[in-house]
Amino acid sequence: MPDIATTTEVGEILHWISQYGYIILLPLFILEGASMGFIAGVLVSLGALEAVPIFFLYVVGTIITDSLLYQLARSNAGSSILNKIPFTRRTLARIDYFDKDESLQPSWVQKFYKHYFPLMFLAKLSPIPAGSQIVAVVAGTVKLPRRKFYPPIVIGQPIWSAAVIATGYYFGDTIQHPHKLLSEAGVFTLIALAVALLYYHYLHDRFKAEFERLLTFRDSAL
Repeated sequence: MPDIATTTEVGEILHWISQYGYIILLPLFILEGASMGFIAGVLVSLGALEAVPIFFLYVVGTIITDSLLYQLARSNAGSSILNKIPFTRRTLARIDYFDKDESLQPSWVQKFYKHYFPLMFLAKLSPIPAGSQIVAVVAGTVKLPRRKFYPPIVIGQPIWSAAVIATGYYFGDTIQHPHKLLSEAGVFTLIALAVALLYYHYLHDRFKAEFERLLTFRDSAL
């Protein structure tokens, strides 16, 4: 089995790091998020990177991503940029629908303010693609105060970052030591796969629907 460090992508990353230091990973974390976090975890397991700076940069990078989307959504000029990104364009279109639906006015904005913290925290810990970024766009559009915007991000993002990096680390360690699949690590792998399969079979659609329900604030119970 070829060493993962010899692949083109990983080789380029390591070359950039040797030239510019760890800071070169920051834009990759901003743009790629979880996928880059997983790759970084693999590289940590191979001894190519140090865990602490990787964790710090991943947390900072994803917070920057949320902050940029929030700031763009707050400014009138930023909407032209957000409309060029598919998922943010759909989010803005949904917000525009809310604004035009008299039955949702003005309650949906008030409910978003009220439930923002658990909504963003849930989005940070969920496997829903771009979930927190969607919430960040909504928060910027409705002018949620900055002092309320960051607390659930600062709490939730380190948890998610650690989980992603640890997953990559475990995967890389297993590649290096395949015999571990026959020991305790093998049991852990089987349990993790079983949990993942059960989640996607029974809970993913329900979890996603619940997230979308919270985001649309149509339930009077909110």
